[in-house]
Amino acid sequence: MKPLEILATALAYVIRADNVTTVSEKADLVALLHKHVVRGEVTEKGLKDLTAKAFTYAEKIDFETFLEKAPAGLTLAQRLAIYINLIDTMLIDGKVVDGEVRIVRKMEMAFGLDHDTAKAMHDVLSLKNDTTVFTNFLHPKNEPDFTFLIRRKF
Repeated sequence: MKPLEILATALAYVIRADNVTTVSEKADLVALLHKHVVRGEVTEKGLKDLTAKAFTYAEKIDFETFLEKAPAGLTLAQRLAIYINLIDTMLIDGKVVDGEVRIVRKMEMAFGLDHDTAKAMHDVLSLKNDTTVFTNFLHPKNEPDFTFLIRRKF
């Protein structure tokens, strides 16, 4: 698999984790990949084929088999980008299910990511996707003593 196919397929696994594919999840996947059409790297048909192939693969091949093959040959930047997009897709519909969490954790381990770094990415994306901070003024993150700090190890 090419790196872009690995990204699309990994996202298909997360999207399918709860056996419900929401419009926001599919729209997120298409929006993420459509920039390659705009750049002329992929055709519209190529994007449709890539997406269909990713979902077909995710339906037929168990996630552990995918994980055995996926990390091979990916750069650190590609692994991080895939992981970040998995978290974002998991959080986009406002509800996180156990299957999504399992996939993301397995991907973190398979990609050899530092847990503190992975947690920091999750914290940032959780806040990004938690739009209830705009509608619920009693939200704990709207409290005056709420702080947000990303720590980086050196």
